[in-house]
Amino acid sequence: MRWQECLDEMKSRISQVCVNEEASELAMRHCLEIVNSDGFINLDYNDVKILLKQEGMLDTFEVSVNQNEPNRVGELASQMKARFDTLGDITSIMINFYVPNDCDLKMEELQILQPVLSSVSSDCDVIWGVSSDDRCTEPILRAIVLVMHKAGNDGVE
Repeated sequence: MRWQECLDEMKSRISQVCVNEEASELAMRHCLEIVNSDGFINLDYNDVKILLKQEGMLDTFEVSVNQNEPNRVGELASQMKARFDTLGDITSIMINFYVPNDCDLKMEELQILQPVLSSVSSDCDVIWGVSSDDRCTEPILRAIVLVMHKAGNDGVE
């Protein structure tokens, strides 16, 4: 499949699973950023495609924190949980972390996410990746989060 066909397929599916055009545009930007990222732990087009094939509605958001904050991943987890709590029955979560080139993110730090992700649902699938963020000029650790959830609660603020 050619790249343009992949983009058209992704855009079509996003428009079906998002609550409105504004949400669709944000979801498309976030999906493109994920598939075009240089990853240490890579998420790609096929990962996004699998997520989008699921039933339900798509919500997407970004969380961020200063990379020098002592409990930086804990703060990201709190921001994610606050958003997850607005969504109801979550079936799948995709998280891509963006790390500035001078940031030393350790796998051990990510363990703090486990209780938050486990509290979402015992049936929830979680996939994640870590990418370098060489465009970032600020000391910011951020994550793009895509969430598939059952229809009826759109999570739009």
